[in-house]
Amino acid sequence: MSDIIRLPISCLGSCYSGTLCNEILLAVGSLFNNTYIPSEVILIVDGPVDEKLNLSINYLVKKFSIKVIRLENNIGLGLALKKGIQECKYDIIFRYD
Repeated sequence: MSDIIRLPISCLGSCYSGTLCNEILLAVGSLFNNTYIPSEVILIVDGPVDEKLNLSINYLVKKFSIKVIRLENNIGLGLALKKGIQECKYDIIFRYD
């Protein structure tokens, strides 16, 4: 297998109560199934989510050390991503979903 190279970029995504567990697991997992991977991955949790989705998010945190930002209320995709952009530490930001 090739050496893994971390790029100085942030990857930003979001989920909400309507997100399926497999969707978020595949989206985040695919970021790390490459030779070039981001230095930072942020997941915005837009409002409350069920226990099953919380377990999936916790799994991703443990496996990939992603940063999770939980919003108390659902504010919609645009505003959630705006909050996420403020948390990104790299100038180059990729959006994933």
